[in-house]
Amino acid sequence: MPRKLYDFAASKEQQNPQVHTPASGQRILLDSNGTPPAKGVGPPVATDVGGEPLYIGSAVVGDSVYPCKLGAHLDQFCHFANGGKEVRHKGQYYLLPFVADQMEWVDASHGYIPYNREPVEGGNDGSGATLYHVLLRVDGIQVPGKSGRFLGGAFASFQGAEHFAKKGYKIL
Repeated sequence: MPRKLYDFAASKEQQNPQVHTPASGQRILLDSNGTPPAKGVGPPVATDVGGEPLYIGSAVVGDSVYPCKLGAHLDQFCHFANGGKEVRHKGQYYLLPFVADQMEWVDASHGYIPYNREPVEGGNDGSGATLYHVLLRVDGIQVPGKSGRFLGGAFASFQGAEHFAKKGYKIL
């Protein structure tokens, strides 16, 4: 059984987000059927094509937890890259507030963790392999996505498609 990034016990009927604090930072448990929080989530990590703020999170999908992009303007609020496309997530996800004095984006390539750095875990695939949060530039826009050593680079969802880069992205 793959390891889980987060242990939680929350009903989809809950209206208030739950706060969960794993070793990689305080995350807020949300659901695509609810309303994204308006305050207290920290600064956005990027802006979308229309200038809308984008945040980072982790989508819970069966035995996997995928790093994702979050935005109040997105359908279901939560999108991630998988299987060559941009997936609109339905279900539970975690928002990770970006804390600038505790976190930084560092240049990375080929799925490697930069020397002497400890990245923030963003999730795991169904086999348990660790995934990390990244920012990948696609068509001039910084887009939150995922990376892992086994991926050989970074993936991000943008304009309905999954985009890949071996280098030129940043890991959190």
